[in-house]
Amino acid sequence: MNTAKAHCRTDRKYSPFHMSLLTYVPNEDFALKHLYNIKNTEEILATLGWTREEIKEAKNHISIDVWPYIVRFHIPKWVPISGTALYKQTKSISRFISKKDFISALMERNSRQANSSFVEETNEWYILKHKGSKAQDHRLLLEHGNITCSCHAYNGISQAFNQDEYALKCLMKDPILAGQIPDKHVLSAWKYLKCHCMASYSWVWKKIQDAAIHYLNTDWDEVSDEEVFAAAERAKKDLFGGVF
Repeated sequence: MNTAKAHCRTDRKYSPFHMSLLTYVPNEDFALKHLYNIKNTEEILATLGWTREEIKEAKNHISIDVWPYIVRFHIPKWVPISGTALYKQTKSISRFISKKDFISALMERNSRQANSSFVEETNEWYILKHKGSKAQDHRLLLEHGNITCSCHAYNGISQAFNQDEYALKCLMKDPILAGQIPDKHVLSAWKYLKCHCMASYSWVWKKIQDAAIHYLNTDWDEVSDEEVFAAAERAKKDLFGGVF
């Protein structure tokens, strides 16, 4: 079952906010596709104690209704048996779920998929490369307090938060992400840099920058990219024992 079905059940009435997301722009309902989707829903149900088999059954009948500050799950107690006019009883749920839970679910899913072995250095100290499938590489731009990725998924997740102001506020206040888009390539870069949260990433980035400035013994804006890269490489080896 896909997320679209969970958001488009004809027998349910959805909130005005949900309908605004559904009709935001044709084929650009990013929040519903990337944040309030079935995969993240499965993750949340697992944290609520649902078994794999219960989740497998439930995801075919669940409806997800997004409100301005919260999300409503609903799975009926009786569901139709495929190909018949009969119904069977199943595990049901009807409750409100925090949008913070969806952010955590997205982060956990992408963190499990993150793999630092696909991350490589480039000839610019503030840019990493993530080796993709089909020889497609993705550009990771390292900034103080943020990493961006050139991949399609990163753009989709970013657009999802842009469509939901409250979810964006939750992302900014998240104790781990602190505003970082939890794309799997970005989280791969975190692992590559030996970071586990935004605070540790910011510390690593600043230490590398400070060390590079110390090596260069000049103003940051007065040196070339080549000098900065060489100094940052020396800084990494001295600060972190050459683990990069």
